[in-house]
Amino acid sequence: MRRKTRKVVLWILGILTAFAFLPLLALFFQDEIIQIFVNQLSEQFDRKISARKVSINFYKNFPNISIHLIDVTIISNPNWPKDRLASIENLYCSFDFYDIFHKKYVIKQLYAENGKLNFIEYAEGNTNYHLFDKGKKENSQPIQFDLSRIRLKNIHFQYEKRISKEKYALLAKNLAARLRYGKDIFIQLKGDIFTLHIGKSQKSILSNKTIELNSEILMKPSEQHYSLKKTEIVLEGSSIFGLQGEIKTDPQIDLALNFFGKKVSLATLATLVPQLANSTFADYQTQGEVYFNGKIYGKWTEQQMPAIQITFGCQKAAFYHATMKTRLQDITFDAEFSNGEAHAPFSSHLFIKNLSGKMDNSPFQGTIYVENFENPFLDLVFQAKLNAEQIINFYPIESVETLKGNIDANIQFKGNIAGLAQRTSVPNFNSASRVALEDISLKLQHMPEPLAIRRAVALLQANALKLDSTHISLAESDVKINLVWKNFIAWLFKENALAEIDASVQSNVCNLDNWKWKSSNADTSQIHFGLQNSTLKLDIAKLIAGKHTLQNVSGRLEIISPTQYHLQPIRMNAVGGSLEATATLKISPQSYNIIGEYNLSNIDIHELFLLFNNFSQQEITADNLDGKLDGKISADIWLSPDGKPDFTQTRLIADIAIREGKLIQFKPLRSLGKFLKNRDYDLVRFAKLENVFTIENQKIYIPRMFINSSIGRIYVAGTQSFSGQMEYRLQIPLNTFKRNQEELMKQAIMEKPEGTALFLKISGNTDDLQVTYDLEAIKDKWVLFLERQRENFLNIFRSKK
Repeated sequence: MRRKTRKVVLWILGILTAFAFLPLLALFFQDEIIQIFVNQLSEQFDRKISARKVSINFYKNFPNISIHLIDVTIISNPNWPKDRLASIENLYCSFDFYDIFHKKYVIKQLYAENGKLNFIEYAEGNTNYHLFDKGKKENSQPIQFDLSRIRLKNIHFQYEKRISKEKYALLAKNLAARLRYGKDIFIQLKGDIFTLHIGKSQKSILSNKTIELNSEILMKPSEQHYSLKKTEIVLEGSSIFGLQGEIKTDPQIDLALNFFGKKVSLATLATLVPQLANSTFADYQTQGEVYFNGKIYGKWTEQQMPAIQITFGCQKAAFYHATMKTRLQDITFDAEFSNGEAHAPFSSHLFIKNLSGKMDNSPFQGTIYVENFENPFLDLVFQAKLNAEQIINFYPIESVETLKGNIDANIQFKGNIAGLAQRTSVPNFNSASRVALEDISLKLQHMPEPLAIRRAVALLQANALKLDSTHISLAESDVKINLVWKNFIAWLFKENALAEIDASVQSNVCNLDNWKWKSSNADTSQIHFGLQNSTLKLDIAKLIAGKHTLQNVSGRLEIISPTQYHLQPIRMNAVGGSLEATATLKISPQSYNIIGEYNLSNIDIHELFLLFNNFSQQEITADNLDGKLDGKISADIWLSPDGKPDFTQTRLIADIAIREGKLIQFKPLRSLGKFLKNRDYDLVRFAKLENVFTIENQKIYIPRMFINSSIGRIYVAGTQSFSGQMEYRLQIPLNTFKRNQEELMKQAIMEKPEGTALFLKISGNTDDLQVTYDLEAIKDKWVLFLERQRENFLNIFRSKK
């Protein structure tokens, strides 16, 4: 017993002696050890390495000796002095005591605290982190690494690619590692890391996340072979990701990797996809977990992809809008993805099965299968009974204020998606879907009243949507629609896809003001409906447009293409009579062109001018006109994209007759008062007026016509521009004139077959009209007749004085 006690005491004394003696011995050689270490370090790494203070610490990693460097700085290249490779507050390099005395510098342990490692790849391709470019000098003993232990505490790692503006920043809060450095390199990492920034400057994933890392990596640089023995990452304390396998890079990349994820929260998954974080989905919160297992194997070149196989799914997941009460909940599905035998998009497929869930308490279920991602083939089955208000609460649409009612959907869709935009009928395409709407109330943002659908059943057969006898009401408007909409799915989901519609609209009352949107900042000048070869049949008993009412509107609107429409024809009772219109509308980005013919019968001309807003001119308006209009109008009308007439291109020919006509306070006629006998020039009546009027080059052309009016029997011809300039030439019976300008009058007198007449000319604009005797008029084919009869006319004129 005493002997054993004595041995223990001797051992303790020996250890205490060594513990006291060895530091003294190290201290004796301290300057030499430090000098050799610093010289070897600088020579081997060919970098400017400096430290404010270097000392030996025996106790930090006893029984090894530690060289303690304080405020270490490594500058990789004098050309970039600010781009330090490293700046570390405390760095401990531990060596075996025996090796030190044999001048062998093998770093066994490394401890770094409070510092930053900054790895930079410049635009020119240079870097600041190639430490071994120069290598060791001849006859020098390089520093070697056999790191059984590495400890990093509060060390920032940053890698920056300046040409692509990529940045990766991490904080090793407390990371333990092992490094065996030689022909092969073995790295083992375990500890906590905090992510600061991963990605490009404006797009980062995994920012400000805590990661628990456990990884073992074997690198064989000479063979370009890297083995991930085990890598497991725990993100935010719960989501677990794993990676294991082999990577070869010589002569080309060859992968054999397995990866998995388990207990991965949907919130964590969203942080890995910056597009989700920066989109509408950023307003949503999630609950639940997903899992995935996969493998990547094979060669990866510019011409070849490796094989990729993944299975994934989730259980009892939930999504909900941050400000809404509606939730998608109890979402469960299993799925698989493979890029197929060819390892290419065209051989890939995605299969989501056993999909089920609830929108609040309304259930839904389905399956989704997609193959050939270059020319996708979709097989979709979906069933749901939903409350419409739940949908808009879960996914708000800016233009929709309210949506109420019930939706019962049974959707089956199978076919080639890309082909939908090419043809209205697609081989191997099948759909037999039914969506029933009941008690729907829809209030759009710019509509004054909500739209109501009592009940409607939409059938999707092949690629056509069919609606039968669907009643839609909006305020006082009540419309019944029958519809076949071909190529509907492509039109709905693919930009620039065209569709065909065969529809009929019936209505007892349709008030266009009910359907007119309130003022909006949206630019509608370039909007078209993406339709072609379509027909819309109209049968409307009462169509209200502003203050006007159109009765018995019937006819067809044909949509030839998105830029060409045809009325074939449209008939209606309006403005006291009947109207029939046949026209073609052509649309371009710069203008609208309407070419048509219009037949009018018994039209109230006053109401007609009101209906068409005086045809965008103010020289002769509804206030100046009354009477009944019959006739035919041929027009080539041009409009700007905002609907304003362009009279520089517009041409119109109107072959019309006006019965029981009135001209009310028409300035050109009122201006005749100083020449003609007393008459009521504010109200000029005429029994009938017939002529062919032409509008062209911003002018109205009036051929010579006869008017039997309350101011006499008059012949009129002339022009009037839309700027207000006019020139009318009148032939008026002599006996209607005042006789106070004999000398001028006798030069403008002519005997016509219908009697003796004087000629007047009205010119100028509406604010400054001038009435003169028309001396030029008698220089026409009547000039010889005037010479023979002038004296007789004057004698008659004198005898009546």
